[in-house]
Amino acid sequence: RSDFVSLVASHLDSLSVGALKNFLLVRGSRCVGCKTRAHLRSAAIQVAHRLPLKLTNLILCEMESVFLFPGTTRRFLISDSRHKTLLASLLKGDAVFGLSPMPEVGVLSRVEEMTKTVDGAYSIKVRGEARFTID
Repeated sequence: RSDFVSLVASHLDSLSVGALKNFLLVRGSRCVGCKTRAHLRSAAIQVAHRLPLKLTNLILCEMESVFLFPGTTRRFLISDSRHKTLLASLLKGDAVFGLSPMPEVGVLSRVEEMTKTVDGAYSIKVRGEARFTID
């Protein structure tokens, strides 16, 4: 057990506050009283043994050959109308969506930055939060 906790703790140390909140969220937990990053980290360690929940009603963006891993960031240029509509619906909520490079797996992702380019496209920075499988 202590090896597992040490491994989890070292991974959690590298996560942002938003990523820690998502870590809790996908395991069916929230830290309502958490005021600091340390509180979130402690709460995350307590639920780390739980498997991520099945996500429903997640906006899924299927992009072949586009890989994003948990804990990493990537920039995308959004220029087609279909993806602009998806982006608009994301920004009305929590800006969390599923990015799926293949039919059976994806990464829970969050829009961190967004800027509009001169030609009307959007440059977005996305962070991978947690891996999920698609049934």
